Amino acid sequence: MRFEHVKVLPFVGGNYRKDTPWGLPILIVGESHYSKNGEPLSADFTKTVVQDTLDGENCSFFTKAVGVFHGCWPNPELRRQFWSCSVFYNFVQETVGSGPRIRPTDEMWRRAGPALEEVLIEHEPGFVLVLGTQLWANLPVPLQPGPFVTLPDGQSRESRLYFNDAGCAFTFGIAHPASPGWSYRKWTPWVQAALQVATQFQTG
Repeated sequence: MRFEHVKVLPFVGGNYRKDTPWGLPILIVGESHYSKNGEPLSADFTKTVVQDTLDGENCSFFTKAVGVFHGCWPNPELRRQFWSCSVFYNFVQETVGSGPRIRPTDEMWRRAGPALEEVLIEHEPGFVLVLGTQLWANLPVPLQPGPFVTLPDGQSRESRLYFNDAGCAFTFGIAHPASPGWSYRKWTPWVQAALQVATQFQTG
């Protein structure tokens, strides 16, 4: 597929769809990039950032994105295994500025919708983890309500479904790993419960 709206390409692991440790192809959706002096992003910006973390650069965001599936801080080998069979994509397709605490504008959120849909169609994930409550609230793609994900203590969170000719992407959102109070203890049970519901839903 030739992307029309995607300007910053996703990172796609070499074993994506060939190796599915959780039973489903996984797409992680982050929020946005910032850049030095707010310079425009290259098409390979996301690929480079993820690859840099695999080559040893410290980035707690990407480490936590992997660790939340396991419930612990993942060692380098675990990180390599995860990204080798997963896709990472940042929703906003332009730099938000020169620093990590700058928020996307309403117009940035709006412009990014068609690009995410292209990624969903092209890569056909079975499970999509959305990192960030504001991102979750600003997904302007045609998502339908999915089954609720419920923990043993009775807490529930919504899921959403994206349907296309290839099937269905089960989509679930959690807080951004950099948000106050974020922990594996809080969010890993949600991710693991969502994976279980997604697998049951996908396999009927």
